[in-house]
Amino acid sequence: MSRKSIGFLVLVLIAVAGGVVVGTLIRDRMDHRRMVEMNQRAPRTLLGLGDDLPDVTLTVAGGYTETCAELLSERGSIVLFLDLECPPCVVMCQRWQRALDDGEVDDTQVFGITNHPQDAVAAFLSENNITFPVHQDAAGEFRKQYEVDRFPLEVVVGASGRVRSLSYDSVSPVDFNDLAQRLAD
Repeated sequence: MSRKSIGFLVLVLIAVAGGVVVGTLIRDRMDHRRMVEMNQRAPRTLLGLGDDLPDVTLTVAGGYTETCAELLSERGSIVLFLDLECPPCVVMCQRWQRALDDGEVDDTQVFGITNHPQDAVAAFLSENNITFPVHQDAAGEFRKQYEVDRFPLEVVVGASGRVRSLSYDSVSPVDFNDLAQRLAD
């Protein structure tokens, strides 16, 4: 093979490698944009702003049951509705785990709700290093009665027990000053 051919081959390989890198960067940015766009277009649940969080009975670790009212913090709560197989749900859980680790919220103020069985919940928490509890809505009451069927859904519940905000956005940064006001209400 001549030097020209080898030089041309090296040039082609460099161009292909560069294209792969640029393509990966574009794809990664598009995935993020697509996730934000999808979250913004997500349909709304029947949970309403200003309404009390429904007092659904949940199965907690160990197979015990508690109602949402028993789980809510006196200082307000962030309730995450999750599908454990949903990548944006993992992102949302990691965001709230960082907030807990950084002391932005108290460990009694964040919990998740899912329809997945307790063994799947335990595996999810372990695999993703999540320390806040995720409880099981075994009867699917939130899905059936309140049309909570798009995930992840973040619900901020004020100290009063009333829903103060709902969001399907798992990637935007949290304004902790605004959150503190909503939690205190």
